[in-house]
Amino acid sequence: MFLIYLGISTVILSAPTIFSALDGPVDTVDITGFSKCSSTSRWFRTQFLPFLKEFQQLPRGLIITYHPLSIGSGTNNGSKYATCENGWLECQLNKLQCCSKKYMQNQNPTILLTTVACIQGKDTVDQALQCLAGNSKNLIQKCANNAEGEALLLAEPFPHNDSIALPWIKINGIRSYEATKQFKTVKSATKLTKMSLSETKLARDNADDGKDDAGRLQQYKNLTKHEELRRRRTECSVEIRKQKGADLMMKRRNIIDNEDDLDECESENEGTDKGDKLSNQQMSNTNRLSNDEIKQILSANPSEDDMIRCFESLRKSLSKTKNPPIDDVIQSGLINALVQALRVQNDRVQYEAAWALTNIVSGTTSQTMSAVEAGACAPLVELSCHSDGQIAEQALWAVANIAGDSAQLRDYVNECHGVEALMHLMSRIDQFTTSHVRTIAWAFSNMCRHKNPHAPLPVLKVLAKGLAVLVKHSDRQVRQDACWAVSYLTDGPDEQIELARESGVLSTIVSYLDESENLIAPALRTLGNVATGNDSLTQSVIDLGVLDRMVQLMEKTRSTSIMKECCWLISNIIAGTQKQIQAVLDAHLLPILVNILKSGDHKCQFEASWALSNLAQGGTSRQIVAMMEENAVPALCQALNTTHNQDMLNNTLETLYTLMLTVQTSYSHKMDILHDEVEENGGLDALERLQESQSESIYTQAYRIITQFFGDDENDQNDENSRASAAGNAQNQWNF
Repeated sequence: MFLIYLGISTVILSAPTIFSALDGPVDTVDITGFSKCSSTSRWFRTQFLPFLKEFQQLPRGLIITYHPLSIGSGTNNGSKYATCENGWLECQLNKLQCCSKKYMQNQNPTILLTTVACIQGKDTVDQALQCLAGNSKNLIQKCANNAEGEALLLAEPFPHNDSIALPWIKINGIRSYEATKQFKTVKSATKLTKMSLSETKLARDNADDGKDDAGRLQQYKNLTKHEELRRRRTECSVEIRKQKGADLMMKRRNIIDNEDDLDECESENEGTDKGDKLSNQQMSNTNRLSNDEIKQILSANPSEDDMIRCFESLRKSLSKTKNPPIDDVIQSGLINALVQALRVQNDRVQYEAAWALTNIVSGTTSQTMSAVEAGACAPLVELSCHSDGQIAEQALWAVANIAGDSAQLRDYVNECHGVEALMHLMSRIDQFTTSHVRTIAWAFSNMCRHKNPHAPLPVLKVLAKGLAVLVKHSDRQVRQDACWAVSYLTDGPDEQIELARESGVLSTIVSYLDESENLIAPALRTLGNVATGNDSLTQSVIDLGVLDRMVQLMEKTRSTSIMKECCWLISNIIAGTQKQIQAVLDAHLLPILVNILKSGDHKCQFEASWALSNLAQGGTSRQIVAMMEENAVPALCQALNTTHNQDMLNNTLETLYTLMLTVQTSYSHKMDILHDEVEENGGLDALERLQESQSESIYTQAYRIITQFFGDDENDQNDENSRASAAGNAQNQWNF
């Protein structure tokens, strides 16, 4: 039972509770997250740790469990290992958390949870190990470094079968939106204190204050700055079905369909003059050698021809399309020979070794680490500046694969002077083949990739100068990879976004909106990222004329993903100032958003719901009522009746509530029309049904709308009927 203050009287409602009484049945809280997810780490820091500090012991009957999340698995030499959204370090931290749960399970739950929270978000494994203490430390460390830790991580339950936003919190098996947003409500329940929901404190006797926009905004649920309404793309969100594609973008293998047809493979290098190639005679076919034969030859003072024959055979094996024997090469120790070969002063030997290493570091993180630990990174960076174009391109390809593996390896490439090498190549870019420039652009994208942590700001500042050149290249593939690089650069704090604006790339990227979809997609992502920044950065997107281009693009595209990115970009602009909201309205984008909410793809509808919600929370009274004029009410009511997405329901309910409150307080002559529209489109039925929702926020908002805007009509009608009945009875009385 909750006590909910409605501003007039205190009413006891039978609502879904976060926890039952502490002397009742056991209540459970399940929290799922990534150990290197910034929003999960922020939630731990700002909400969960303060909660734990309240208790020496958790309240009796309360069980809280944290579930570190992996996104998939792979197999290495028959052993199964977990893969993680944010790379190797996240997997290590996840495993430390899993092993802590196992080996600290008999300790005070508060101590265990505090340890898990301490490990969360650490920048190195050594920092995380400092969170451990006592006799269990060695056991936990040993567990995390072997198959036991992998098995524990893989056994953690995935909370949902499609897409998740973290942290994902379940109360008694049901996701709690409120606990994610405001975990202190749990504390209120566990202490058996009265729970006051701020959303329901709007008394009608304060309605006149709503005519003032500043006063009206203070009444709404989200009292944060406009910047906080803007949403980073995919911050700690995972769509499992897309993960494979993302992995393929980060790493590329140099393979040939016909293993013995080298001439065909070499012909793929577009625009390369024959004089620039290693001679076809040098590239003659060799008989395939086994790993043992290669080791025997290389151990017996081999000639350069022997080395060429060995490394070419090795490279061919690793270039197989299916099941390349990467692990066999690593276990045989030949990876060390490949690294040594990079320093042999023979172009052919260096080329074959670089190619073989390219395919090794295109594999799993552990395979890539094997090459890095063998010392491959520094000589590959050096060879990327080789005078021979083929060797330089192949070495850079391998370097890009290493940088694409994780934030830690990206930074290691930088320590090996990878950024200096890239900028040296940019100074000679006019001398390179198109294929070589494509590899350079792709290397730039991997050096800007990864967010946990971001690349250092000085490094990104240097890379931004190179990207300003690459985005103007004549080759479409180069422009595409360069644009994706800018999107990674801008997917961060305002200081990073500012680098893109200062470099001058944004005006060029805006022109990509008139190109094919493979250029439109990274352009929209980049501009959407810029719009997540402060008001000045958001205004720069508007000043570039993006909104006018949005209308044409959204009317012609048939791509769901393009439409979704457009809605996301617009929602972030609407989260800006009222002047910026007006720019969206002046561009006639509101009716397009309403139409998407009504009949678009469900992902596009979700983004459109955010745009309208931001308009409701940040717009003036006139701007909010524009939704009613653009026929948004039927679309909002339809969303309430059809969607099962709790975030979208929350957005829609907030939008409808704010629209009705604004009309009631500032445009009261339209209130009857609005009432009729909601009822005629099934909105009232949906609201009544949503009062039975197990989500506390959805229940509360639906109840609020009904009691505040529909309750009095029924009471007034009952009063009128009573008066009419009384009058009729009076007329039927006789006085003899």
